[in-house]
Amino acid sequence: MDELQTIQSEQDYEKALRDLTILWGAKPGTADGERLNNLVDRIVAYEDEHFPMGTPDEESIRQFLADQNGSQAGAQTSNDSYRFVLIKDRNGQYMFQLIAPNGEIMFHSSPFTSREKAINTIRTLQSLQDYQTTIDEAA
Repeated sequence: MDELQTIQSEQDYEKALRDLTILWGAKPGTADGERLNNLVDRIVAYEDEHFPMGTPDEESIRQFLADQNGSQAGAQTSNDSYRFVLIKDRNGQYMFQLIAPNGEIMFHSSPFTSREKAINTIRTLQSLQDYQTTIDEAA
């Protein structure tokens, strides 16, 4: 396994996937763990280029959430509330989502370079919950 090569062909990609199964579960901080991390980065780069996944449209998200929450629709309690969920992407940037009590994603932030910046933005939004002004620039 040559962990420095980029994946340039379908054959390279298939080999990388086979190598991945061999390295899967390698402990972080070991030579195999480093090979695994490098291999995953190369696979992701190849997949991003050759199998791009666009952002789903609003209707697709609604349908997915309905499918996921269908059996749980009656199981909500009075403790359900809107919540912020902090996410770290594979590039090390932080984003957050505002999730409704029914599980619907109401808002997805832009990426932040640090966890602290994302949390500070969440706190700012939480403090503005009574703010009522809306400016419609789409009209």
